[in-house]
Amino acid sequence: MEKVQQWRDALAEASNLCGFDSKNFREEYARHGLNHLRKKLLSELLNIDQATLTMGTPFLASPYIFDKLRRKKILLVLDDVDSSNQLEALVERYDQLAPGSRIIVTSTNVQGLKKVADKNICKVEG
Repeated sequence: MEKVQQWRDALAEASNLCGFDSKNFREEYARHGLNHLRKKLLSELLNIDQATLTMGTPFLASPYIFDKLRRKKILLVLDDVDSSNQLEALVERYDQLAPGSRIIVTSTNVQGLKKVADKNICKVEG
């Protein structure tokens, strides 16, 4: 039980470094779409005003955004992703993030995950 608490404390501390928490993801997604969520995520990760981000282009297409992301270690946790479109929009070019960056995705839609990252899927039993 003590180790679990240590992990909780470590994750809480890490999330306070630069955190983005969208508790109302589904509501925001339905109301505003993926562009809004990508803009919000990048704004939080890079400490940039949302108004300065132009998201008419693919997620990391902007050299400015890509350069800033390449310099940061990122831990991105996406819970309950239900389509490959959502996943592709949020983690496009994930393989070119800074060394040590990790993206953890939970989903019941295994086929959607396989479209994006077939080699890196770990199935949890239970």
